[in-house]
This record gives sequence, structure tokens and C-alpha cells, in this order.
Amino acid sequence: MEKNDLRRIAGPFMSILSRRSFFRATAARRLCAFRALPSILMLVGIAWSNEPVTITAHAGAKQTFEGLGCSHVDNDPPLAYLELPTESRLEMIELLWKEARFHYLRVWLEVDESLESFNTRLSRYLTDMWAVNPDARLLFSPHGPVGNPRGYAGHFAEQMYLLRRDYGIPMYATGIGNEPNNPDIGMSREMVPLIVKTLRDSLDYWEQHHIDSTGEHLGLDTVRIIAPEVSNTADSWYYDFVEAIQQDPEAIEALDAFAVHSYNMCMTKDALDMVAEYLPGDGTGTHALWETESSNTLQPEIPSDKFNGDSLKGSETVARMISDVNLGVSVWLFWKGIQGFTVYDNGSNVIGHNHISGEYRPFLKYYYLRQIARTFDIGTVMRRCTSDLSADDNRYVYMENWYCNPDDPNETKSPVCAAVGQNPDGEWAIAVVNQTGIPNRPGANFKPATTYDVTIQIEELAGSGSQQYLVFRCNNGTRNVIDDNPATMVDGAVTVTIGPNDLVSLRPHFDTTYETEPRDFVLRSPECGGCGSGVVAAFLPPLGFKAGSLARRRKRRARKCRDTRGKAA
Repeated sequence: MEKNDLRRIAGPFMSILSRRSFFRATAARRLCAFRALPSILMLVGIAWSNEPVTITAHAGAKQTFEGLGCSHVDNDPPLAYLELPTESRLEMIELLWKEARFHYLRVWLEVDESLESFNTRLSRYLTDMWAVNPDARLLFSPHGPVGNPRGYAGHFAEQMYLLRRDYGIPMYATGIGNEPNNPDIGMSREMVPLIVKTLRDSLDYWEQHHIDSTGEHLGLDTVRIIAPEVSNTADSWYYDFVEAIQQDPEAIEALDAFAVHSYNMCMTKDALDMVAEYLPGDGTGTHALWETESSNTLQPEIPSDKFNGDSLKGSETVARMISDVNLGVSVWLFWKGIQGFTVYDNGSNVIGHNHISGEYRPFLKYYYLRQIARTFDIGTVMRRCTSDLSADDNRYVYMENWYCNPDDPNETKSPVCAAVGQNPDGEWAIAVVNQTGIPNRPGANFKPATTYDVTIQIEELAGSGSQQYLVFRCNNGTRNVIDDNPATMVDGAVTVTIGPNDLVSLRPHFDTTYETEPRDFVLRSPECGGCGSGVVAAFLPPLGFKAGSLARRRKRRARKCRDTRGKAA
């Protein structure tokens, strides 16, 4: 029964209660109405009851979570980061690299780009980032047509050497190329293991060459190599490239981590099984599994203010992250961290800005990711979770984010995704997200908005008695808020209610101290290139200045006028 049907049934009784004529009616009429109400309310309660879901965190340590990250692209407009006012620039850096605890920055170098150009693009950002988070790590991303695979790998190894020697920029890890399944790159299956091996040999060569010349160590021999970083796990490219590495003993020895991207097709149990024997926990290996790019590319998104934001993209973003981490991923990167506002591609950004005025605004996904970073510390040892959403469909059992058949509306992404781990301090942590109510788009179907009563059972805590867990929530209007009442876990089981687009985290203690919070800017249209009253408002203090409220009221009135004119037309 639909809610509207129930309202039509209940409507006459509700109107009787509200009309004065009711109080002049006979006792029999009053008795009739009141006798009917319990039945109606019972029907309403049944129709609106929450759906139960049980998540089981199975015993056995899996991978260690090593942190979040993003890329620095700065191409909209080019080099806009360099033009930002210092105060705005540093606040955005603090929001990402301190408050959201980002740990990995992916940096790109084109095959024909000079190191001077690279340094111009990156040096200020790196200086700002390391001032806030000196432990932040760089992931090098070679980019461009391969041509000769040995020459390609040797070229980028030498570039990493020169960046370290001449500019003091150390790489923690390197990929072999961005999405090598792209035909424009021209990387075949046979080239992949050869590039991995040549990168390792060349980096080791330059390290030894420098030691022989100067006696100094640069650490090039410790640069990790990750591959293949294909765009998804939906087609044969992932399996072909991974298999090619595995079948070459020297290549698999040179490789440190398998890597994928997480867009409309994220990590799956099948994709995990392909590499499981090489991972700690799932197998006996020492390799890792990284996810190095994810976003809602080429989708508009309204920046958030104190009260509103796009919880649809926020919950979808963190659902991918939680699903990937549950399926073995130890490092998880979003696409663009800090980027100029755009009309068409804000879905790719965590924080947007106007480089002329200095105005910036996090998108709501920022708060979702910040909460995840306060749920799972770096060093958290994850467990594998399954759900009882469907016993016959791995997409629901392992809470995968699969590509959906556009012609089958019943094929949807998992409505609930969950991850569980034990933090370095011994505390257990849980993250559950509800990604229902998101509009369908080609290849991505979602269930209608649904509220769930989710029971999480941690097998390793069976028989442990009771313990209080704080309930930490994020959604539109409730970003990063701890419930007044904690949840009680009894013998490893705890139940929480999760509404559409809710991210709910549970942990005995949360660090919710934020030294830097986004300023309460008066948001102007992303189309504006720096014009208008918002330029002045952008530099007002974060709170309390009434001119900001006045500007907002004027904008609301203007919007109402536009809406009225549109309806009249």
C-alpha cells in the first residue's frame, strides 16, 4: 500500500478531528471516529516500517587500511591554484590534508611535459600540503602514448630520478599509466609486465648511479609500483592485464600493488578473487590493492553551505569507498581534490573554488569522506562483511557497486554498503551507508528511498558482553553529528536505523575536533567568474556578519521572483 493511499483513507478521519462541527457531533460519531483511528494508524505503521538488514563481519584479519587521497589536476582554469588568495588556499589544504586526513596525492606527468612545467604546477601545492601533513605520500602517474614500452618506462623512471635530485620531490609509488585500456595510450597486454619490470630495473639503476656519483641515497629503489589502474573491473581489460603480470614471475615480484579505478563498476568479489592469493589476509602474499580514481565525472553538483548539499552524490561516493574497502582495497583515492567551480563537472571535485574572489566551498561528499577518515584510522585492520539482502546475488551479499543493465530496472546497486575494522588503538569501528533514492542514470540503477534497521554482527566479539558505541551521522542537514543516545552492542551485535543517503559510523570514541572548518561564504553561481557582490562577501568572517544573511535573503527573494515569472510564463 502506498503512503498516498493511506492518506486518502485517513484523510476523512483527520478532517473530522480538526473541524469544529466534530465537537458538536453526537457521542456515537465521536466514538466511531476514535475506534477507526487505531486501525488506520496501524496500517500506516506497517506501511512505513523500516526494512531489516543484517551485516556479518566475519572473523579473520584482512588488509590494512592505509588512507584516503586524491589527484591534483588544477585545469579548470589552468593553474588556478597559484592565483588563489593565500588564506583561502591554505584553508582548503587544511580541510583536505588535516581535517579529512588525506594521505595520498596522485600527480601527473605527460610524456612530453618538461620537469619545469611539472614543478610550476605542483610546487606550491606540495609545499602547502607537506606543511600541514608532512607524512603525505605522492603517487606518480605517467601519462601519454606508450610507443616503445622499454623507452616509455625508462623515460618516466629517469624523470622521477630528476624530480628527486633537482627538485627534491620524492615519489612514494608510481603507476604504469592512467587507464591503460584507453586505446589512445596504446598499451597492449604484452606490454604491461614489460613496463612493470623496466620501471623497477630503471629506478634501481638510477638509485645506484646516484649513490656511485655522490654517495647519497635518494630512495628510488623503494618506490612502489602499482598496476594496471584500468578504468573499471567490468570488462576483460582488468583480468587480461592482471593475468599478464601474474604469469610473469619477474613482473609479479616487481609489482607492489594491484590497482583499479572505481566509477560505475567498482571492486567486486570476482575481481578480488583474481588477486586474493597475493594479498595478506585473503592469501599469504605481501601485495596490496589500491583504488586510485573515483568520481561522478561530468555531472553537475551544487556546492554545500551550512545547511544544504548534495547528499545523493555524497552517499554514492562513500558507498563506493566502503564497498571497495570491504573487498580488499587498502588505499582509496577520489579524483580531484581542489578544483575550480564548473557548471558541468563539479561531481569530480571534493572542494570547489573561485580563484578570483577566493571563495571556496566543499561539496557535501567532503563531509562524508571526513567522517570516514575519523572512523577508520590509518592502520585499521579490516574484516570481510556480507549482508543478507540477497542470498543468491553476490552484488548484494558482498555489497558490490556493479554496472547495472539499463533495460532492467530491477537490477540495482546494493542499497546498503558496510565495512568493519579494528583500529590501531584496539577499538572496533563500523561504517554503513544507505544509497537509495538516487535517480537512475544509464548503467546505474538505485532502489527507491528506503529506511533500514541495520544489525551489524561482529563474529570476533561474540560473547564479549555489552559496550556503548557512539553513533556518528552524515547527511544533508546532519553532517558529522553524533546522536544524543549511543547504541549498545551486545555480544558483538548492534542495530542502528539508517535513512536514505545516511552515512552512519559507530565507534566507542570519535575524534570530532576540527581546527579548521569551511567558512560561511555567500555562495555565488559557479558560472560567475569573479563579478558581483559575492566578491566582497567572500572575505567576510565565517559567522555573525549580518550582511551575509542579507545577501542570502536577497538571493532567495530573487530566486522566488524568477520561479514565479517562470510559472507565469
